Amino acid sequence: MKEDHQLKTELARTFRKVVKEMSFLWSRHIDKSLSMTQFMVLRQLRGGPQKVSDLAEALELTSGAITAKADKLVEKGYAKRYRGEDDRRVVYLEMTERGLSELRALGEQQTELVESLFAGLSEEEIRQHLRFFNRMLNNMEQLGEE
Repeated sequence: MKEDHQLKTELARTFRKVVKEMSFLWSRHIDKSLSMTQFMVLRQLRGGPQKVSDLAEALELTSGAITAKADKLVEKGYAKRYRGEDDRRVVYLEMTERGLSELRALGEQQTELVESLFAGLSEEEIRQHLRFFNRMLNNMEQLGEE
């Protein structure tokens, strides 16, 4: 039983390290001026303008976190913000042409990084990891509901 707990503790520690390293690799190999979360916001905006609240829900972030990321994207000219015509309290975010150009360039770099990260893993190993992570996410969601 103790060995089982130690294994799970080591797995949790390794998982945290993987997440931290992925963020580090992103900033080192992809783009030093655009965070992974900002990239995810731009990617979500490919479908057109979206309410900040909808972006937050889709990316599973708080509205405050999205607002902070949106501020940076607007500042860099990658997105623009505007208020709803029917309800001025509603804020929309829309990707600019510059943002689309940046998204395309970073998308290619991201593809290369992902390919490098999973080099040497078979399709079955990748599927096993997906099953593991999905089970872990399901456990987390259940804990969040308690």
